[in-house]
Amino acid sequence: MTKSITILTSRLNYGWISMEEIITWIEDSWKRWAFERGYECHFFMAEDTNLNQFAKAGLKSEFIVVTCFNSPISRALKGIRGSLGIQTPWVYYLHGLASFGCWPLFNWGIGDLIHTHDLFVGSCSRDKKQFELIFKNIECRIIPFSLNWNKSIPERNQSGTIRLAFIGRISSQKNLHTLLVAASQLKKNFELHFFGKPDDYGSPLVGRREKDYQVYLENLSREMNLKNIFFHGFMKREEIESLMDKELWTFIAPSIHSDENFGMAAFRCLLNGHRVILSDWGGHADYPAHFPGQVELLPVKSSEVGPYISVEEMVSAIEASDQSFSAPSHMPEYYSELNIHGNFDSIRERMEEKKHLKPFPLEVTVLLEKILTKRNSYLAQNEKSEGIQIFDDYRDVLLQVFYEAYGMRTLSELDSGKTKLLPWVTETNEGYEVEDPHRGKFRLPKKSDLLRLGLLY
Repeated sequence: MTKSITILTSRLNYGWISMEEIITWIEDSWKRWAFERGYECHFFMAEDTNLNQFAKAGLKSEFIVVTCFNSPISRALKGIRGSLGIQTPWVYYLHGLASFGCWPLFNWGIGDLIHTHDLFVGSCSRDKKQFELIFKNIECRIIPFSLNWNKSIPERNQSGTIRLAFIGRISSQKNLHTLLVAASQLKKNFELHFFGKPDDYGSPLVGRREKDYQVYLENLSREMNLKNIFFHGFMKREEIESLMDKELWTFIAPSIHSDENFGMAAFRCLLNGHRVILSDWGGHADYPAHFPGQVELLPVKSSEVGPYISVEEMVSAIEASDQSFSAPSHMPEYYSELNIHGNFDSIRERMEEKKHLKPFPLEVTVLLEKILTKRNSYLAQNEKSEGIQIFDDYRDVLLQVFYEAYGMRTLSELDSGKTKLLPWVTETNEGYEVEDPHRGKFRLPKKSDLLRLGLLY
């Protein structure tokens, strides 16, 4: 009898280009793995799935690969396990779910159906750290995302100008306002190019809306008299890579986004032989081990009002980006299909070992119980939360725990030379007015330690 697996996927998560690349890659990787090992592969698009057909495939499969999360995915899984009692294990890709306690799984009725034969897949080591904050008895494996990439990695020549590129959503979560302040302090010749469109996504987990962020960045550039800033809008990956193909560029992403769990744009730039400067945050932290010398990480520091990155440290990293380095000649083995498929083999072996054992219900931590309670309180005031908010703001102690697991660290050494207020801080007779595009709007008394709050440069 031919062995089989089932893939349950969706196109509804294609709002971001990186998600389109990642989900398609997950699907194709498992299909190739199944073909090479003689497995039959059943493929279902959740938004078009016939429950009876999905149930039949799932019943005879060794496991079900779930490539992403959304409402149709949840309905399909609830249908076969909740309604029909089919206990076929799930291999569930986390993406950013661990960054906020996986509460959507419980909101859509999946959390109570998970058992110990199931397995979650994260894309970075810090995914696993966050995952272990909320679940006690369920396994999380780390398998990186990748690309079907057969080209060699080219050597790049540095020109006299440092060319910086940010590729992605124009969002305050990406901390681009701090990048502009750093650009204003550079002593070397540079250009800073933004590729991407604004999404007005804001920070929904803390109830912060966003509007006209790119306009804010453009105005900030003018106020600081920056002449070499370029906003290109959305461009296809191939067009950007063609533009960057003639010399060495530095990709820079000082993101403090809550689920920065891989960084596909950074990965592509590394494979194209460029230098990369990233926040030491989430999935970014895994890159230096596999691209030594090609990646510089910026520490993300904690404060009472949320995480931040030092302007001075960003300036130092940028000004060092014209130094020579050696890139690997080919994609590192860690991201190769051979390694990825080896991880899939290990999952299959694990499922085989579990097959004759009794599964146990999922056990959650006290932290997750607190998060779900807070989540329910926000649902009760849906007008404020818009069905998304889970944390009060960036000072919420529950959020701090997740950020510490993601890489946020305590400021250890003070730089007494920092005396200037950041552009979004205004001194008043009573104290300070802060309108940080990411951390929010708040007031501080005169006695506040602005250095420890990350409001000086």
